[in-house]
Amino acid sequence: MSVSDEFDDWAARGKDRGMEDRHWHTAKHVLARMPVEAGDTVLDLGSGSGYAGRALKETADAGRAYGIDASPAMAENARSYTDDGDVGFLV
Repeated sequence: MSVSDEFDDWAARGKDRGMEDRHWHTAKHVLARMPVEAGDTVLDLGSGSGYAGRALKETADAGRAYGIDASPAMAENARSYTDDGDVGFLV
């Protein structure tokens, strides 16, 4: 099974939401130290559920946030978690 297949399976079973819960306690410290300024465009590689890009858009006032993930199901789920037109996800 490929990595993208594995993460497609995770996304289908809702495990992508659990990733955010499990990783947020460390991710929030890393994201807080990123030199993102208001209006910047953020690119998140391996975005999974997209929580990092959404968080930087909300907390650092990034102008746009794009996530790229090898898993089509993860990208699809990430799109469903926001209605912000300045946040997008691609495979």
